[in-house]
Amino acid sequence: MAACSSSDNGSSSPIVAAKLVINEVQPANKDTVTDDQGEADDWIEVYNADATTVDLIGWVVSDSGTRQVLPSALPILPGGYALLWADDSPAQGVAHLGFKLSAKKGDTVTLTSPSGAVVDTVTFGVAVDSSSYARLPNGTGAFAWCATPTPGAVNGSACGVP
Repeated sequence: MAACSSSDNGSSSPIVAAKLVINEVQPANKDTVTDDQGEADDWIEVYNADATTVDLIGWVVSDSGTRQVLPSALPILPGGYALLWADDSPAQGVAHLGFKLSAKKGDTVTLTSPSGAVVDTVTFGVAVDSSSYARLPNGTGAFAWCATPTPGAVNGSACGVP
């Protein structure tokens, strides 16, 4: 099985050295995973490559038009993941963002530290339903479209060509 498609209509660029990265996004989640409300919302996966727990309180996640400061504690264990729900429903909890991703036009997602440093950004194009845009290898590689999303897990052999 191929790891992921080699065609890429987006881009990724870590701006400063960081231990957190945007690792995978799913802008057209139809049935991959549901949130704590039972909804199959779009999501952004943040990976912690640090050897210590990192708390996302005060971090900023944004898309092309909306910026949200994460208001409450959301710790990510070393080598762990946080799923942030891009569902335009921040009242549903700390992991729910005040915007949705644009699967039909593409979008840009940015992760900014509490100090204001842009840590990571990824731009993706038009998305196929239920596919994801993931780093390969996990946490460090370039992004590619994947038919088998891996929310909260290592990107790699489970990611097939869409």
